[in-house]
Amino acid sequence: MSGLAAFAAGGAAMAQTSPQPAWRNEVMNGRRTIRGLPAAPVAIVYLFHGSGGSEAFASRLHTRRVIEKLSARGYGFAAAASGDRDPPAQWDLRSVEPGQNPDVAYLLDLHQALTDRGEIERGLPVFTMGMSNGGGFANLFAVAARTRGLTVKGVADYMGPIPAPAREQALQAGGFPPLFLVLGENDGLVSADTVGALADRLK
Repeated sequence: MSGLAAFAAGGAAMAQTSPQPAWRNEVMNGRRTIRGLPAAPVAIVYLFHGSGGSEAFASRLHTRRVIEKLSARGYGFAAAASGDRDPPAQWDLRSVEPGQNPDVAYLLDLHQALTDRGEIERGLPVFTMGMSNGGGFANLFAVAARTRGLTVKGVADYMGPIPAPAREQALQAGGFPPLFLVLGENDGLVSADTVGALADRLK
């Protein structure tokens, strides 16, 4: 599995002092979003909150530290709230099919909307990053997006599962995207042993 270097590879040639883009808060297609996109991003990172979270995941300290390093290399980001807002407010991990998963459908539409607005270029490299339930969705959406022609370059999964629909689709499509995986040894919700074993099988 590739490490965080996969996130930096696309923008390695960019100056380390690129200005941080202004953050925009906007309701798009009925969901709250936060995004920071430079004038000509070298890639976009989609951010996914954990259970009970929201698009404000982008503003959490540990997320901002990652965003700042990526922004310095010319990356942009976008974060949205999951469609399910009832407690515990989670992303749908049941299917990679947009017709069966409103969260997958929404993110594909969001990507298209940003393309249509000219905020990102068609074919721009895509990365996904999430924590816990959002880490699971980072895996799921990366596979769903790549299956539909997006240029998915890598996933950062922080203590999240690797959902069965993502694994099955990736195997049918010839492999899983490069994965940076952080496991919590004492995580009471996601088994580090199970996820680690699945990652080894995918590798």
